[in-house]
Amino acid sequence: MGEVKMIQSELPESMEGTAVSYAKDAMKLKITESEMAKEIKTKMDKAFGKHWHCVVGKNFGSYVTHDPGNYVFFYVDKMAFQISRFG
Repeated sequence: MGEVKMIQSELPESMEGTAVSYAKDAMKLKITESEMAKEIKTKMDKAFGKHWHCVVGKNFGSYVTHDPGNYVFFYVDKMAFQISRFG
């Protein structure tokens, strides 16, 4: 497990790496996509301040507003992760 395909990122490189690490950790827990999203959001809030949002899944569409420099969208294997901050 663990092939990362970065689609779009505005995060600083260190934050991007942290987000990917949180995603990989969540996948290892063998929990639902919603639970993975909650796990990642909670860790991002704790590490970088509040107001992070996370969408996890294999098939979804989205159109979100985010603060400049606070957005990343990537895949780990076939699972997509969209993480952004607004507010």
